[in-house]
Amino acid sequence: AGTLAIGASTVACLIMGIAALRAGRLPGPELAVLALTPLATAELVAGLPDAAARLLGARHSAHRLAELDRTPTPITEPVAPRDVSGTTELTVEALSVRWPGAAADAVTGLDLHVGARRGVVLTGPSGAGKSTALAAIMRQLDPSAGRIALDTVDTRASTSDAVRARFAWCGPDTHLFDSTLRQNLLLARPDATDADLRTALRRARLGAWLDGLPAGLDTPLGAHGAGVSGGERQRIGVARALLADRHFVLLDEPTAHLDGPTAAALAADLQALTADRAALIVTHRPDDFPDLPAVDLATPTVAATRGAP
Repeated sequence: AGTLAIGASTVACLIMGIAALRAGRLPGPELAVLALTPLATAELVAGLPDAAARLLGARHSAHRLAELDRTPTPITEPVAPRDVSGTTELTVEALSVRWPGAAADAVTGLDLHVGARRGVVLTGPSGAGKSTALAAIMRQLDPSAGRIALDTVDTRASTSDAVRARFAWCGPDTHLFDSTLRQNLLLARPDATDADLRTALRRARLGAWLDGLPAGLDTPLGAHGAGVSGGERQRIGVARALLADRHFVLLDEPTAHLDGPTAAALAADLQALTADRAALIVTHRPDDFPDLPAVDLATPTVAATRGAP
């Protein structure tokens, strides 16, 4: 339709211009200007069809975002928030958590403690509520009973942003954008230097891999990280968490979707990385972390049962 309109306008201008030229009402040079005017105007509207197509494609996403914006938040922000910026210990006491609209608690009676230089494993079968407990710890859900405290401050007495600023999180399926390794890492800390990025990658046991990349930190990772393996993807996620340099590290199923040898190698490295820092590792494979104390959601009132405190 756009092409037809441009062609028709050009032909119409030519017909009217020739008639005006023959009648002596239009100089010859202006006939050329008149004929080219529709083509020049077309450049102004050439992008409208593509914009219309993109608008139609984005409408469903816009509706979903609008619905999300209208959804009530499952947490209550305090009127006079307390400061948690210097906290070093995480304590969970008799925690029960229920998702909005649910008829029963997804987590009941959970107790655990993560010290300033201590790694802890939170385990349990699928559906036991491990990720739910993690959501409550990160102040995405308010407890239905019990408390979560940073040092002695109940997290409900602080803002959700202030609480999350204490945590670096790595999920079970690290998302990588269609960009370079550098840009994917800078998501965790935009002001990080190249030296910081290389240090984080080496701490995540990706130093040799980095050295073998054709363009180093500027190597493209492909669409959704298609150019990296599952183990490399997870280690990049760990590198992000380390690069964020938060006091607490939360790793949610870091060995999920990996084959046995790759999972075992990553678990061994994570165990070494978290040996001297506050870390909570959520996993259904606790045997991958034999040196860390574990809390089992199947028996949530039992304290850490393995490893040194």
